[in-house]
Amino acid sequence: MKQDKYTPIAVILWVSIMCIVHIVLFRAKVNMDIPIVQRILLVIAAIVVTFPLHELIHFLFMKMFRMENARIEKAKDPLGLPALRAAAEGEISKGKRRIILLAPLIMMTVIPDMIFCFTDRVALIFVIIAMCNAAGCCFDFLAALR
Repeated sequence: MKQDKYTPIAVILWVSIMCIVHIVLFRAKVNMDIPIVQRILLVIAAIVVTFPLHELIHFLFMKMFRMENARIEKAKDPLGLPALRAAAEGEISKGKRRIILLAPLIMMTVIPDMIFCFTDRVALIFVIIAMCNAAGCCFDFLAALR
């Protein structure tokens, strides 16, 4: 699937909204009594874990829909940084394409967020992973709207 380019304003707006939503919804449920160094390390760990998992979910759904030559490959993200991406060849229906694009958002952000709503406490790492994934889904979400 081809990746389109979007304006930096759209990306900044999406990332800001996703972060604000998670902070407002779950701030009171997260234990922030850990040192700032540990919080920074958690953010780094969440980023390192989140993006490969995100691409793995795209890959699994591509395989599930039997897309030709589905694979995970090295690529550059929109900022030019090295990254992974799920790729495949062939045509696919618009509905299946949207499912593939939105699967990581649903599985790594929406479902966990719904679970967080029914808990008293949430580990900081889980909120950060959900937030990082939501922020990273900007291009997928915009592509699914087309």
